[in-house]
Amino acid sequence: MLEVLKAREGHKRRPGRPSKLSLEDQLLLTLSYWREYRTLFHIATSYGVHESTAQRIITRLEETLIASGRFSLPSKGELLAADHQLVVAVVDSTETQIERPKKSNDTIYSGKKKRHTLKTQLMIDFESHRILNIAQGRGPISELRLLKESGVQLLPEVWYLADSGYQGLQLLHQRATLPAKEQSTQY
Repeated sequence: MLEVLKAREGHKRRPGRPSKLSLEDQLLLTLSYWREYRTLFHIATSYGVHESTAQRIITRLEETLIASGRFSLPSKGELLAADHQLVVAVVDSTETQIERPKKSNDTIYSGKKKRHTLKTQLMIDFESHRILNIAQGRGPISELRLLKESGVQLLPEVWYLADSGYQGLQLLHQRATLPAKEQSTQY
């Protein structure tokens, strides 16, 4: 990666103001952003630059590395065709607060969270921690409905672990496991 970035730096017509960070540090900043998903504020603070500078560095390096053609992420087909066999998948979702829309739109208001929300669902491979599927829905959509609408294909040989928000998943798939209700003891 560093070779590609150095080659690009050598071909600049007008280099402009030199960066506070060396090219190696800029690459480390970008890799730490990709790997750790820390906020730009925290990354920028670690490297002693402003948030906007960190964002510009990440964007510029991403564009350069993608344009080189030497680095790319594997496609879904390549991930599924890998030698690793999917045995257990974990499904869960969370609601994230979003800004209230300018025009009144009650379809994204979540009564559970008492705010406007975006629901994000994530499905991962239990062993390799690879992301298998990401789906989003607005407002008060149930977790099971979001799973159905995401269009993800539930494979018959895979066990799916989910929380109690996915009640009814056992009816769609035989190998779905949800937590059991606690038995109350009355004295």
